[in-house]
Amino acid sequence: MRYALLSVTVLALATTGSSMGHSSSVGSRANAEQLKTGRFLYRTLVNGKDAGRSEISISKSGPNKFVFTNHVSGAFAQRWEAIATAVFVPVSAKLAFGEGDKLRSRFELNYREERATGWRLEKSTGNKIDIDVKVLPDTVDQRIDWDPAMSQELVPGHEFSFSVFDPVTQISRVTGRVVGPETVNVPAGTFAAIRIVYRMEKPEHNETYQVFTNAKGPRILLKEEFPDGAIGELVRFNE
Repeated sequence: MRYALLSVTVLALATTGSSMGHSSSVGSRANAEQLKTGRFLYRTLVNGKDAGRSEISISKSGPNKFVFTNHVSGAFAQRWEAIATAVFVPVSAKLAFGEGDKLRSRFELNYREERATGWRLEKSTGNKIDIDVKVLPDTVDQRIDWDPAMSQELVPGHEFSFSVFDPVTQISRVTGRVVGPETVNVPAGTFAAIRIVYRMEKPEHNETYQVFTNAKGPRILLKEEFPDGAIGELVRFNE
């Protein structure tokens, strides 16, 4: 459900009244404060051909919340928003598919007291389905799984794990590893980067993702390789 793009962690154990009300265990060295805030434009490639654009925004809201949005155009047109604390305890998420007058909401979620509640639309019938699911203490909303993955300790061999929630596939386990340094060439430039690989264990299959972030400074998603072969590459970013 996140297609998509681009493809969002923990020095303090913090909660808010509107969050899930527990301490995240995503990883003792993962924290959203390590992320660079701003707007980031990506191009999507499928089999080497242009398949659209994705604009991600990361902003801080108050002392302990981060707002992540994505506007995807082209073959995978959609818009989503996810709000989480600095340690990635999820607060809310929503997703819509399409563009312009064809934009249609697909789900809205709220997280509180280790439960995900809200609704989603059944794809085949369009019927609204209520959601009320108990989630695990280390849950991250699946829209932003790439953020805690690249906010880990950037030491080759470092391993991490957490859970993600999606209203369709529900709870999935994520396990990952920091592979190591390499040079990444994207339209935004050439960067000394770190490759991180993680696997998402879906109910019926596994998906492997690879993300690249800069080796120094606030973390930026430079490139992402999706399990279906699509690739997202950074084109430019604004403060």
